[in-house]
Amino acid sequence: MIELNLHHIAIMAAGYFISNFSYVMSRQVESRKSPKKFDLWFFLKDTAYKLVLSFVLTVGAYLSAVVLGEPLTDLKLLTIGAAPDFLLNALRFKFGLTKPDIVRLKNAIFHRK
Repeated sequence: MIELNLHHIAIMAAGYFISNFSYVMSRQVESRKSPKKFDLWFFLKDTAYKLVLSFVLTVGAYLSAVVLGEPLTDLKLLTIGAAPDFLLNALRFKFGLTKPDIVRLKNAIFHRK
């Protein structure tokens, strides 16, 4: 049976956070496709599919490593947490994968594609 290891979860969450933080920091502030100031609700609405898919890929990678008996170092766990999101961010920038057409926020509508 697979045990729930809080240390593993914390390290993977740190990787996930680092990846999403780098995504937020790379946004184009002057673009008409997003608010001038960072808005958490806009971020969550805009990246909901990516966040869920990244979470599923992270859990899948972790479970695969555990089932195969891989020794899980902190660096491997950080990579397992960050890599799916970094990959999806690259696909999002290049091909628009997981990017919604429109994001509604308060009284504004942002056309994303």
